[in-house]
Amino acid sequence: MGNYSKETLRSLSLQEIEKLRGSARQWAYRSYGQRLDEELKTLLPSLRKQAKDFPELEHGNGVIPDWLEEGQDILRNVGYGKLPRPYPPDEEELAEDSRRPFSADDSSIESKFYTTSYIDSLAGEFARRAQRCSLTPDLTVFCIRVLEAALVHAQKFVSQTFEYKQEITDYLEELKSSGLSYREPPPPPKVKLKPGPKPKLKVFERAVSSAYVSHDGET
Repeated sequence: MGNYSKETLRSLSLQEIEKLRGSARQWAYRSYGQRLDEELKTLLPSLRKQAKDFPELEHGNGVIPDWLEEGQDILRNVGYGKLPRPYPPDEEELAEDSRRPFSADDSSIESKFYTTSYIDSLAGEFARRAQRCSLTPDLTVFCIRVLEAALVHAQKFVSQTFEYKQEITDYLEELKSSGLSYREPPPPPKVKLKPGPKPKLKVFERAVSSAYVSHDGET
């Protein structure tokens, strides 16, 4: 682990760990992830009680996980230092990676290289769902933490584009400044309607009375 002691590596933030290289980086990420798992065991039950007041945070169709599960997924993948999931996907490579354990206490056991989901898309969805609610202070702190982790993960993107990065960055700055999660939804786009054809006018004359005007189809 080079010139770093275990105590030093345990004290590093995600931003600081990302700057490391080699075995020190691997050890620091594994240690960070293990401590994160222990913390989430206590933190998530408390947050779930608060999240019950926000139906917008629940899953809608059985495919998308609930909001706290999205946050947990982001934190764990980033906390364990997983690499961005390749896109377009290499099915053979991902299939091989899926057979590896997510994490392992023994450094000799090869764990997953890649994230279990596309973190950029997941973080974008996470942020948009948060904007529909006036979150409690504890949920707001959790939201900030998740989005900060997502942006650390964005530093690993080299050949790929981290989608929604600017959207997430702007929202995170506003959230940290104001502490308010809710955002007014944008107005629907204005649709310009083309005017329809002008009605054709016909002039009818009666033998005695004066002429009068009628639209097509009228008598």
